[in-house]
This record gives sequence, C-alpha cells and structure tokens, in this order.
Amino acid sequence: MEKREVFIVGNGKLADELLNSLCGDTISRVRSWSDPGRSCLERGIVVHAGSGRELGEVIEFCDRTNSLLFELSTSGSVIPKSVTFPVVLCPNVNLLILQFMAMIRMSGQNFREYEIKITESHQSSKKSKPATAI
Repeated sequence: MEKREVFIVGNGKLADELLNSLCGDTISRVRSWSDPGRSCLERGIVVHAGSGRELGEVIEFCDRTNSLLFELSTSGSVIPKSVTFPVVLCPNVNLLILQFMAMIRMSGQNFREYEIKITESHQSSKKSKPATAI
C-alpha cells in the first residue's frame, strides 16, 4: 500500500486538530504547510483549512506534484475552474463532523441491522436534498 505525506494548511482549530490526530494506513506523516522542512517533491495530499493566504502557493504545489487537494475552507477560497490535479471541495467540514465520521467508521458495524436515516433538522421543511448531509 502506497503511503503519502499530508500537509495541513491553516492555523485554526480544525487545522490543529488534523495536525495532532490525523493518521491512517496510507499516511506516511502529517506536517504543517508552514514547516520550514517542507520538501515533498512527490505526489502528496494537501488539506487546506486556512484563510486563503497560502492558496496560490498550495495550487502551484498541487499542480507541480499532481497532489490531491482537500479544500475545507469556508472563507470563500476560490479554486480555479480548470486544474490539472484532483480537488475535493468540503466547505462545511468541522471538527464535530470529522469526529462523527470517525465514530461511525469505528462502530458502524454495530448498526448493520438497523435502518439508518440522516435528517438535517434545521432544514426539515426544505424540499431539495440536504447537501451537507449528503
């Protein structure tokens, strides 16, 4: 299984949580984007949870290395419409959602016999599909 280096861009709570607890079988190491030793010239994973100040540099890096970019920022960061690298847009991600997803991954098998339904209660009268829940 190929392992990738993960760079976390940002200084807020979400970025700190990811820096301190992100792990997995396909992650070789997790580093801060501002780490002066950043020297990954190979394809990696970049998680942008910042204000957007570094976004130009991040896009250049991902373009040069064909790295995967996870865009978690809700500050209206703009990714160019045409890029040569994979991008996953997740603007509604927060710590509670990440913790919930980790909990489901670890204990989801306990609920196999149940019918599961996700409802966004604050938008229960909405007629379209709940994009955040999806």
